[in-house]
Amino acid sequence: MKKKVYMVIGNIDIDKGGITRVMLNRSRLLCERGYSVTLLTLNFKKNYSEVEAALKGMGRLHPDVDILDIHDFYKMKSTVAFKAEEDHSEAEEDYFINHGKHHDRYFRNGVLFKDEKRDANGELEYIDYYSENRLRSRREDFYKGHLYRTTHYHPSTQKATVKNYCTEHGFCYLSRWYSGETGELEKLFLFNAQDLSCKMYTSNEDFHVSWLNEMCKQAEGKPYVICDGPGSAAKVLDIDKDRAYRILAVHTNHFSFPHQKGSDVKKNHKELLDRFKEADALVLLTKEQKRDIAEQYGNPGNIYVIPHFVTPMEDTFSIQKDPHLVSIVSRLHEEKGLDEAIRSFKQVVGQCPETRLEIHGSGPAEEELAELIDELDLQQHVQLKGYCDQVGQVFKQSLFTVLTSKYEGLSLVIMESMANFTPVISYNIKYGPSDLIDHGVDGYLVQNRSLDELARYMLELLKNPEKAKTMGEEGYKKVKAKWNEELHFQHWETLFGKISH
Repeated sequence: MKKKVYMVIGNIDIDKGGITRVMLNRSRLLCERGYSVTLLTLNFKKNYSEVEAALKGMGRLHPDVDILDIHDFYKMKSTVAFKAEEDHSEAEEDYFINHGKHHDRYFRNGVLFKDEKRDANGELEYIDYYSENRLRSRREDFYKGHLYRTTHYHPSTQKATVKNYCTEHGFCYLSRWYSGETGELEKLFLFNAQDLSCKMYTSNEDFHVSWLNEMCKQAEGKPYVICDGPGSAAKVLDIDKDRAYRILAVHTNHFSFPHQKGSDVKKNHKELLDRFKEADALVLLTKEQKRDIAEQYGNPGNIYVIPHFVTPMEDTFSIQKDPHLVSIVSRLHEEKGLDEAIRSFKQVVGQCPETRLEIHGSGPAEEELAELIDELDLQQHVQLKGYCDQVGQVFKQSLFTVLTSKYEGLSLVIMESMANFTPVISYNIKYGPSDLIDHGVDGYLVQNRSLDELARYMLELLKNPEKAKTMGEEGYKKVKAKWNEELHFQHWETLFGKISH
């Protein structure tokens, strides 16, 4: 019998790195070594089947690992049991339609009563229904021609009061009730077409915990449940401890600004750290973070350090290095300090005008960064390349890469860059860079977020590309020896053995 592993997170998407990439890598590793792995998601997404197919098509998700969302789970249970009845609704008559580019607005006696919104491909997205006062009363959301959700609105505040989720046959399997004044969730009702039952929950937390307990009950043997998102930690801890081994994983620095020892703990990590002693294991990425947490909270003996490992990438050996190319692979977010990298690079192009900086990633800071590039007149030198799922090629062709984050857990992109014979210049932040980079051997550590020092190290390698090549070779040897798949699997196998005996 294969041992069961569930990995729990809010949501998974195609263009996400970070925690998502770690989960996908770990799930593949465990699956290939005999475990049955399922990724459990808690936040509604209408197209998880497409996300799963795309990730498997790209080779990021193992063919035998499934993504199962709580909504899809209950939707499917009722889909197989519910038989749709014939639609006896009367046809609408005596109305006029204003056909727009994406909207068809329906009027009766001059009063708008319906608005159909279609996407650029002509697919129906939603239908809004209106009262005589042009106040929206409800919205019907569609996906691929099927209704999947109906939302009802408060007539005064226009806040959602009810959201009903339904199967493709029209059966409502979940109803969420909200306060029309505050918009806060009040109750949830779960309907089962198989046994005609109705269960009520007073919060998302109760609903999620109930489902996680149901999933653990279905598993053969006692499964390992790994919580990869801090927002789900309390839910995993509330699983019946006799039904599962509960493991919490921390993927980032747990301190708020300035992200140093003595700072306040981040709000989304507070409950996790206040309660981690209830878990079978707390998994961290570095020994330094373990020391900091143990000093502040104590160590009951359930803290483990398991660093990332590097996933074998596509064959990149035929790709030649560009001695003028510097790259960054990062989410475009304020916490990644990319504005500092761009400002520092302004100094670099003053001495090496042929040099280019390419930034690969997506995120909310894209517009702000584009404006900064224009402001510094760097359009010919700095490019925002968008999200990239072929990061091995990016690393391999770059002379070196740069990391300017304000904090990390243990940067996977540093490892992946080094695994592709490419040194890294990184700010020396908590946590990780100093665990990965030997200063002056396989990269550089920049102290005190110094833009001048960052520019100096970039210029050092641009003017001495052979030195960058030697550093890259040293980094590759280190990654291969210290952060490989087999060692990573041994860490998890040891942890599973300790908590289950």
